[in-house]
Amino acid sequence: MWRALVRRWRYFSAKAEHAHDERADPKIQLAQALAEARANHARLTERAAIVVAHQKQLQRQLDRLAAEHERADRSARQALRLADHQSRGGDPAKSAELVRTAEAFAERVLDRERDIRAIEEQLRDAALATERAKAAVAANAEQLRRQVADRERLLSTLDHAKMQESINAALDQISGPAGELVPTLAEVERKIDARLARAEGRAELTAASSDPLDLQMLEIEQSQRRSGAQARLEEMRIALGLATPVIDVAAVERRELEP
Repeated sequence: MWRALVRRWRYFSAKAEHAHDERADPKIQLAQALAEARANHARLTERAAIVVAHQKQLQRQLDRLAAEHERADRSARQALRLADHQSRGGDPAKSAELVRTAEAFAERVLDRERDIRAIEEQLRDAALATERAKAAVAANAEQLRRQVADRERLLSTLDHAKMQESINAALDQISGPAGELVPTLAEVERKIDARLARAEGRAELTAASSDPLDLQMLEIEQSQRRSGAQARLEEMRIALGLATPVIDVAAVERRELEP
């Protein structure tokens, strides 16, 4: 029973998540993904900064220990020289006191040497951790740069997809049914073709039923225009110095009238 409830819960959760992804704005999802990537990079950089800071602290501590070691070593050597000087000068008590002081400085030298070895070991580990942290930050920065570039590319693709969807919607409106109150383009084209066919048919009927007198007057007018054109051509030939060709006009007209 419990297992069935868990399966059902997981199913409905996956279904709700899928429905949310279907309705979600891709631009907002890309912005969210990029913001999360930048936040992860900031957190990684902060952790790497802590690692680098620890290395620097160890380095400063090592420098202080090295300085203390050098001072203690110089002090021990100086105490030994003074003790030898007092011993040669006939003051064994002062010489013994200076020898004890030299021993104290020598003990400090040994302590600082042990501390330096321990810090050097920690510093080596810290240096390796710092290198790994820097490499991780650099790799994550490169990944973030690629994600920014991918976001710009995806946004461009998304804009192109939206434009194509708009074009497809417009084409669907043009080629699809326009509705009961608005005629389609195909219907309008059929109406125009029908009107054109009726007009052409009416013109043919009008020409067939014309008065013979009107046809004769039309032929006379055409003959007058042709004679005027021929006279103008003759003037052009004379101006150009060309000979007038001999043409059997009647034969040409008969050929034009032949079916």
